[in-house]
Amino acid sequence: MALIRWSPANEVTSLTNAINRLFADSFGGADWPASQSSRQMAVNLKETKDAYMVEAMLPGVKPEDVDVQINNGMLTIKGEYKQQEEKEDEGYICKECYEGSFYRQISLPSHVQADKTEAKAENGILTITVPKAPEAQPKKITVNTK
Repeated sequence: MALIRWSPANEVTSLTNAINRLFADSFGGADWPASQSSRQMAVNLKETKDAYMVEAMLPGVKPEDVDVQINNGMLTIKGEYKQQEEKEDEGYICKECYEGSFYRQISLPSHVQADKTEAKAENGILTITVPKAPEAQPKKITVNTK
């Protein structure tokens, strides 16, 4: 017999899932809107020799609708998926495309050059390049024989 440690967080998660299923069943299978209020975009984080790179998936978002900031070691990406103009005769049966604001914060290492950060948007992917400070970049050390 295995002894399983009790965790109150598991109970809350189970209750939350049950409530979400209840609302989904009650409203024809649609996700309960409260689950979208804390919407975060998907990101990929990568480290190269010279920089840290963040790729954020933002399909359909215009670059001018995105705010990127670095403050006190935190990279903040925020913006809004703008609602497309709806016509009364469109007759949606199901509408799953998210509309509203998004927000994501990523903690950066302390040795970065925030003032040299670049952001580029292409094909729905926002790529942010945060250069490492010279002291954080790897240094090759030659081993002497004498």
